[in-house]
Amino acid sequence: MSHHTLVSMDRQAWLAGYAAGLAGLSSSNPPELDGLAFISGYIEGKAHRQGFDASGREKMAKLLEESNPAKPC
Repeated sequence: MSHHTLVSMDRQAWLAGYAAGLAGLSSSNPPELDGLAFISGYIEGKAHRQGFDASGREKMAKLLEESNPAKPC
């Protein structure tokens, strides 16, 4: 028998956290919003801003390659 746990998250708080992380704002959640949902969204938004999505990783790799070209001797 398999048991599943369902976790419900406040969408408004998550979206507010995501927007804050994406914009590089403070991770302090407003008191009227659920803290767990806010920080979860914040982490996702910050990761997206820093290039931890597929297209972001490609963009960051290209920028790194352009800024540090390894030229053969």
